Amino acid sequence: MTDLFMIEKLAPITQYQDLGRFGHLSHGFSHSGPMDNIAFAINNRILGNDPNATQIEIAMGGLQLRALADCTIAISGGYLAAKLNAQPLVNFCSAYVKKGDLLTFNFLDPKLHAGQYAYLALAGGFNVTPFLGSTSTTQRLNIFPGGELKIGDCLAGFPQLKPELQGELRRNLPYYANDIIEVVPAYQYSLFSDKEKQAFISQPFRVTATNRMGTKLSAQQPIHYAGGELLSEGIIPGAIQIPPDGHPIVLQKDAQSIGGYPKIGIISEPFRSLLAQVSVGREVWFKFIEK
Repeated sequence: MTDLFMIEKLAPITQYQDLGRFGHLSHGFSHSGPMDNIAFAINNRILGNDPNATQIEIAMGGLQLRALADCTIAISGGYLAAKLNAQPLVNFCSAYVKKGDLLTFNFLDPKLHAGQYAYLALAGGFNVTPFLGSTSTTQRLNIFPGGELKIGDCLAGFPQLKPELQGELRRNLPYYANDIIEVVPAYQYSLFSDKEKQAFISQPFRVTATNRMGTKLSAQQPIHYAGGELLSEGIIPGAIQIPPDGHPIVLQKDAQSIGGYPKIGIISEPFRSLLAQVSVGREVWFKFIEK
């Protein structure tokens, strides 16, 4: 194991993530994992890593790392204008890093509609001690495998120098400007009136707040539920809750494990990744699809 990077500046979110912590919802542990599974998967694929290899999730930008050893990396996800020694890096591509190099991620420009979560992967993988079988961070539960990252910390791993650099085919890249989110009817869908179902798919919803727990939305015509009081039930990321004010909340990776609000459907993994990359102020439309 080798120390590979020293943290000189932190982004608002700088944390370890693997694919997530599964099988522990009944004990109140969130799935966690990357907000953008698509970008995460591409990084590990182009480096030849195990699909579950731990990466660094970076939100909003501002991260600055000093290389302590030669290695091969890949970056993906939201466009945070990553640079190596002030030279731009190409998103969804691998790159060589030498000892002493400076790797930086700029701050998010929401006007670009180019995502807000970026990922840094290492060929060979970062070395992090798992908790309950996962290296994913869950900040709201104070779960920090490998410790809560701070300035001066070193990121360690098992570096590999790849003989060739790789990039993802353009046709496989996620389109972060997408504004259509597909929803599978589920949970209490059948208990919503036809009028409310139509309102759900016939108007735009503006993102008013977003974080790793959920995405809050609002619309001109709130969605109402008249099916009566519900008991709390198990829920998973992607569930679309309709609270009393009628403005939906889409649960994300660090969401709670139970909830009592009615739910009109669930968003599949690819579209949840796209929604996670939508910044506050943008609008999206929902579209029901068959199960």
